[in-house]
Amino acid sequence: RRAPDPKGSLTVAVVRVVAPNQIDALLKATDKRLRDAVKGAVVEAAAVGAEVVARDAPVDTGRLKQSVVMRKRGASGHPEIVAQAPYAGPVEVGSRPHWVPIGALVKWVRRHASAFGIANGGRSRGKGGRFVGGKVLRVARAIQLTIAKRGTRPRYFMRRNLPRLNEILKTLMRESKARALSGLGGP
Repeated sequence: RRAPDPKGSLTVAVVRVVAPNQIDALLKATDKRLRDAVKGAVVEAAAVGAEVVARDAPVDTGRLKQSVVMRKRGASGHPEIVAQAPYAGPVEVGSRPHWVPIGALVKWVRRHASAFGIANGGRSRGKGGRFVGGKVLRVARAIQLTIAKRGTRPRYFMRRNLPRLNEILKTLMRESKARALSGLGGP
């Protein structure tokens, strides 16, 4: 801490020296405080990180965004950020060419019908009162064929956030360590 000189022109640094017999106890206390501070910062960073990743997750039905959570792993309790939706992996890293069931694609095209210029989500009634879904089915088949030929592109909603998550962790670690060490200095 700084103390002003009576003349007001100089400052003096005051250092508290710990007695030699107190050094071991102080080091143990410091080690425990720092360890606890680091653990707390990592858990807090994972919780904040899960929110960051969830905000950046692609949204169709909202299930992927809702599935991003922080959980503690096994007996060690190490936190991790996980997207628990069964399709999270292929959304993150893309997929190889494969054949997608047409029913799933028809539902997807209906949800996004306006993007394809299809009115009423493809649920228009024809003259006989039956639903006419020809446009929806044609778009769904075209998408099915494209995925069968090319696969799906990666979205990298988790990978893209790694630099930001690293900054969050660094900031929380710095603050946590400073709080842990602020009470040291002896009697």
